[in-house]
Amino acid sequence: MTDKEWQPPKDVKPWIVRAAMRHRKYQEEIVCSARHWDKIMHNYFDPGEKVRPYEWEQGFIDHWGRFHTREEAYKIVQDNGQPFNADRNGSDTELFSEGLY
Repeated sequence: MTDKEWQPPKDVKPWIVRAAMRHRKYQEEIVCSARHWDKIMHNYFDPGEKVRPYEWEQGFIDHWGRFHTREEAYKIVQDNGQPFNADRNGSDTELFSEGLY
């Protein structure tokens, strides 16, 4: 069974666990860290390489390692009752790391 065929159990809700960036063209390329564009994410890229932020989509991964856009992650956090700080998040449609921790 491949990862694309595997589906999480229907009775277990996803849990957003980490900030992530997914390459828009090579979508299997995902970089994860505590926050978007923090030191860990910056260290992922070759310092001599010009990083093009528009090539990367910011989002989050769940505890199964699946990527979710900011909008999808916001809905997941709201739907599953995950701890969330609306004031720190600053948006009522997209999830930001500040809303989680």
